[in-house]
Amino acid sequence: MSRGHGIVQRAILAAFAAEPNNAFLLSELCERVYSGRNRIEKKHRNAVARAAEAIPSINHIKREVLGSELVFYDPLNVMSYAMARLKSDSLGPGAAYRNKDYRPIKQKIWRGHDVTSWRRYDISSDQIFREMLAPGGNYHRYVVEGGAWWRHTEMHKARARGDGETVARLQAEMDANLTAIASGN
Repeated sequence: MSRGHGIVQRAILAAFAAEPNNAFLLSELCERVYSGRNRIEKKHRNAVARAAEAIPSINHIKREVLGSELVFYDPLNVMSYAMARLKSDSLGPGAAYRNKDYRPIKQKIWRGHDVTSWRRYDISSDQIFREMLAPGGNYHRYVVEGGAWWRHTEMHKARARGDGETVARLQAEMDANLTAIASGN
């Protein structure tokens, strides 16, 4: 019989309580849980990953960069989900966020534009993601009411409430949008 959350799970929940509109890489959670440690080892990463996956109010996705690090987020908070999507992306600033990819980068020029990977940048702050999600940002349209990421979190909320009618309506809207995109409209 469980006696509640352990030390690691309480530290993870405290991180989400302190910053509810954020998503955390596994390495960021490890730094918060084991803040006094000089070096975080594989056993620490495994313990934090297992503890976070056992918390039902937290979900995760894999990053699309070398190493496929996990990104943990609150599926009922649209900003947390949006931050997770941006931090896990293999294109744009998400590819450069706390990325230790050792592979050499070749400059790529396409039609006169430099399309070299974002990996050449070292982004250690998530401020750029907050600017992208703020009003006027490139991804703001996804988090406002009716946006794709807003719809995704509303579906999670409806599933949590057991509201199958709302889930079906939102899924129909998503399917209609995908059909419109596929048809080129």
